Amino acid sequence: MLTNTTLLSIDLHHLVLSICYALLHSLWLGVVAAAFAGLVIAATTRSNPAVRYNMLLGISGLFVLASVACFFISYSQLPEFTKVTTTVGNLEGNVFVYDANVAPVTATPFWQKLVNGINAYADILVACWLVVFLWKAIKLVVGMRGLEQCRVQGTQTPNEEWVARVQELAQELKIGRVVQILESVLVKVPCTIGYFKPVILVPLGMFTLLSPAQVESILLHELAHVRRRDFAINIFLECIETVFFFNPAVYWLLTVIRQEREVCCDAMVTAYSNQPKQYMEALVTFQEQFNQVAYTMPLTGRHSLLLDRIKRMINKKNKNLTSMEKILLSLSIVAVVSFSFIPADAVKKTNEKSAHILSTKQTIVAATLEEPVNATVINTIEKSAFENSDQAMADTIGKPNKKDSITGVHIYTNASPTKEIEYTEITVKSGNRYKIGKEKGVIVSFSINGKERDVKEAARFSGMIKEIEAKSAQVEKDRQQMEKDRVIAEQQRKEIEVQRIEIEKERGELEQKRVEAEDKKEKEEIIIEQREIEVKQKKIEAEHKKIESQQRKLEMQRHQMEAGQKKQTHSLHREHSFHIQDSLTAIQKQKVKDVIQLLVQNGVVKNAESVQWFSLTKDALMVNGAKQDASLHEQLMKTTFTIPSNMGLYYGDVPGTAFGYKFGKHEINVGK
Repeated sequence: MLTNTTLLSIDLHHLVLSICYALLHSLWLGVVAAAFAGLVIAATTRSNPAVRYNMLLGISGLFVLASVACFFISYSQLPEFTKVTTTVGNLEGNVFVYDANVAPVTATPFWQKLVNGINAYADILVACWLVVFLWKAIKLVVGMRGLEQCRVQGTQTPNEEWVARVQELAQELKIGRVVQILESVLVKVPCTIGYFKPVILVPLGMFTLLSPAQVESILLHELAHVRRRDFAINIFLECIETVFFFNPAVYWLLTVIRQEREVCCDAMVTAYSNQPKQYMEALVTFQEQFNQVAYTMPLTGRHSLLLDRIKRMINKKNKNLTSMEKILLSLSIVAVVSFSFIPADAVKKTNEKSAHILSTKQTIVAATLEEPVNATVINTIEKSAFENSDQAMADTIGKPNKKDSITGVHIYTNASPTKEIEYTEITVKSGNRYKIGKEKGVIVSFSINGKERDVKEAARFSGMIKEIEAKSAQVEKDRQQMEKDRVIAEQQRKEIEVQRIEIEKERGELEQKRVEAEDKKEKEEIIIEQREIEVKQKKIEAEHKKIESQQRKLEMQRHQMEAGQKKQTHSLHREHSFHIQDSLTAIQKQKVKDVIQLLVQNGVVKNAESVQWFSLTKDALMVNGAKQDASLHEQLMKTTFTIPSNMGLYYGDVPGTAFGYKFGKHEINVGK
């Protein structure tokens, strides 16, 4: 009986596959985003830096939205689960079976291997990504915490003249927030932190190192970051890099956005300041002192980037793509275009085939199709057992092809009160599907790929069906024999245990006699007898150990048999195999409520809550351990509830075994 843990495992794998595909799709999405970014850079060499920056930032946002959409699309397109109700002996529960409709695979072997490989190693890929992601996420959180420490540790307020000047400049830039300025021993270059309460941190001694004009230009640069809300945007970019750390195209795009951000601030400084030369000199002065604080917007950058910024301010021209960037972007675009020619149907069908990641079991299912069903038996034989069969089938006209091989066999029974038909579905490597129906050993229907054919054509496959049935019967026979051996071994172990207890009792009695005996000869005889008993006891213990060893061996063989049986099952659920819906459970629950209502009406119980358990079969009606009147039993069987001859309806903690529909008290609210 599968539990909620099984369902959780299935849902988790479903989620892992979706994350894996979303991350893989982000690779080509990143290349597309980088390609558009390259076009924007090439087309905006003479444009306002803010225009280029906003367009690049928009591209990064679209990339994130596209990646999220890929995740939800992948999650929604993975095969759904079918819920069925099972009853095997006295076991009941819910089984979740993967709905894997395997269609003929027409993709090239390369793409089949690629997609199958992704499905097979999705757990490992996502686990590796998750480890790095968590490490970078922790690093980001720690870095943000460090910024708060920079705000309070090792800082001092500069003289009031500069504090007032910062507020004046903030008003000129139309900044509606109070901006604080602090000198810090923890920074080497000016930087800005915070969004709601922005703080400009400057190195200790900057006001004495630079001229007032240079200091004012630097403060304008930092205030430009505040006005543009660059701190919040920078955190957004850091989050993108944390998630897509493995994507080189995204890394390049984020690097370009950060560079353009500084250029935009430089443009604002030159627009509001009458002395751009003083600003350039200040940038060069701080270049030698550069030591960036993580997750802030530092005043300078690498030496080559600083030169580019100065050239832009002088030439009034934005930077274009380098030759290497043009080559890499061109190659990336070619690669994406090449990958776009993958046959979509091939990948989709291969993904459907990968739904067999869940191992299916031999299951006895009590359910209904279009009419009442006694039992539906699903028994799938592993394809390797018939891989080399001379009766393998393939071509579209239904003729066996010895070079083809079986990919799956599905046997099930559709039983009703009027007839019982056993269906055998055989799927071969070429994709053809053969379905043969037999009633009392006689073939009554035959179809190929869902199209009905003359039953005479099915005669050529009779040998294949007999071979499948024989192997299935042998597997069940071996399992039953193994269970019998285990029961015998358990009985022998119990008998040996009883003998051991009796010997132990005799040994204790002889020990007592030896202590109480006064005659030396009598004592010696007792000692001899005691030794004989000890020898006998050792023999018994040796036999006991031997029996336990045999029992462990049988138990191991039983587990191996069950494991082998699991490997030999390969369920292929087809469109017309069986239709079991969630409404089945609701119907049976309503029947339980109807029975309880009649019991109350007939005075069997005081109220619905008084029913601790009941069982309704063709033989009798039992309520709370008491057998009820035959007339009431007959009334229920004729008017309220009809059941197949070998099944029953059970409610509550019914003692013993129960075959049919069984519900616990917690599953049904009898008061409604």
